[in-house]
Order: sequence, then C-alpha cells, then structure tokens
Amino acid sequence: MDGVRGCRRESGRYRVRVRIRGLLVGVLLVVTSCSSSEAAAVLRDGSIVPVGQRVAIGEVSGEDLLDPARTVAVDDYVGQVVVVNVWGAWCPSCQAEAGDLERVHQEFVDEDVAFVGINVRDRIRESAVDFVRDRSISYPSIHDPSMRTFVELKDYRNVAIPSTLILDRRHRVASAFVGAVTGDELADKLRVVVDEKNTTRSAEEPVGVGG
Repeated sequence: MDGVRGCRRESGRYRVRVRIRGLLVGVLLVVTSCSSSEAAAVLRDGSIVPVGQRVAIGEVSGEDLLDPARTVAVDDYVGQVVVVNVWGAWCPSCQAEAGDLERVHQEFVDEDVAFVGINVRDRIRESAVDFVRDRSISYPSIHDPSMRTFVELKDYRNVAIPSTLILDRRHRVASAFVGAVTGDELADKLRVVVDEKNTTRSAEEPVGVGG
C-alpha cells in the first residue's frame, strides 16, 4: 500500500509540474508575442518611417547638462527637424559615435536642424560634463540620471543606449537607430527628412502621440 500511495503522490506531483510548465510556456508565448508586435510596429534600424505611420514622442524636456538653470526642450524647436541622441558617459558605443554626431550637427547647422542629447544614468554630473567638453560637443543635452525624460520617448523608450531618433518637422519619429550610428548613416537619413516638404506642423491636423 505504501508503494501505491507513493506512486499516487509522485503522479500528483508530476501533474502539478506539467501544469506549471504549461502555464509558464503560455506566459512566455504572450510576452514574446507582445514584444514581437511592438518591434514590428516600431522601425529601429534607421529605415524611414512612412509619414502616415509616424508617431510623436512625449514632452522631452529637462535640465541643461552644462547649465542647470536652463531648460532644454524639443518643443523649443518648432517647425525644425530634431535629432535626439540618448547617451551616457559610461557607454563605450556612445564614446565611439560622439564625434560623428557632432560632425553631422555641424554639417546641418544652417539647415533648420537641431540636435538634442539625453544624458542618462550618469549620477555624477561632472562625468557627463567632461564627456561633452572633451569632445567639443556644441549641441545641448538634458541631464536625465533617473531617466524620467527618457520615458517620454513613448514607443521608443525601450531602445538601447545609445539610440538616435530623427524627428520630422512635426516632431514625429521619422527614423530611429538603435546602437551606435555612423556619421554617414545619420546624414543620409537626415537629408531625406530635411528635404520632405509635407510634414510641417499644421494647426488643422493634430499630432498623434505614441502610447
């Protein structure tokens, strides 16, 4: 009898384990499905997003890295194409791309294009300040150690660091690069967006914001 009871107990435990595994597989499938759906909806390889599929980011603004008394905000650049770069002084890929970003910034400085950095996870402000000054980066960055500004990237808030977004003149994401971007890659896509004629801000057509 003890052997039978033991078999029953083992059989019951096996059924419980099978059910738990089944639930875990189901959860994984749901999570994978959600992630895949999000990735399919958001282009992150630098490809130009069709105008009708673009979404706006949230209110990206915050304390200027070099001047805490000043606020930097994407909304200050009404009607301009804006390049948003997410970076950290601790990030080797950010270090590698910094020179290219500044070069492209200078290349487009007279073409109604603005660059804004979002500095994340640098709790020691001086480290980020040194990063900017050592590389002669001339465009402003928001100091965002807690990543509160970063989450305003909406559909793009789960991107890696570094990441670079090109916003059209209505501040909708027209192109996104995840990981370090080269100057040539950025300049090529930026040229496309700058040359667009039909994406200027319109009072009659509201700008959609990604969720």
